[in-house]
Amino acid sequence: ERQAGVGAQSLEPLLPEVVLTSNDGTLSVAYGNAAMVSAVELAKDNVELRARIEKLEALVAKLIEG
Repeated sequence: ERQAGVGAQSLEPLLPEVVLTSNDGTLSVAYGNAAMVSAVELAKDNVELRARIEKLEALVAKLIEG
């Protein structure tokens, strides 16, 4: 069975709150937390991008109207 994953070391700079450190220093990923944090961050980005698109569309409309 093929599975996908991510290394805790590569995820830590992006989402440090989802990387757990054990007593012996081993890093692991809290995948449920990672999924939720990722979804929230994507939603925030989506809202920001929609606002930017609306502003750009308004600017283009003004430029076209002359």
